[in-house]
Amino acid sequence: MPGPLSPRRSFAGLAVVILGHLGALLPAFAGLSAGMLCAEAFARGHMAQFIAGLFVTAVIVAAAWLVAWTALGHWRTSTAVLLIMAAGA
Repeated sequence: MPGPLSPRRSFAGLAVVILGHLGALLPAFAGLSAGMLCAEAFARGHMAQFIAGLFVTAVIVAAAWLVAWTALGHWRTSTAVLLIMAAGA
């Protein structure tokens, strides 16, 4: 049986915190990760490529979200989003 401070219990506790309270921690982890990746891209001189990659990733995630939203039966909202995006382009 592992002790109270064993690595196995620490990782299990961390998993419970991350998975159990994901709504509150996900933005913090995402912001921290993005900040660290921005610093590394800046240090290596690849900042423009990194920003372009982030933009492409955001577009792909938005498209996947829109497809899922449509599949769940919210086709009116999805159509409105597409029309708003088309008007902005």
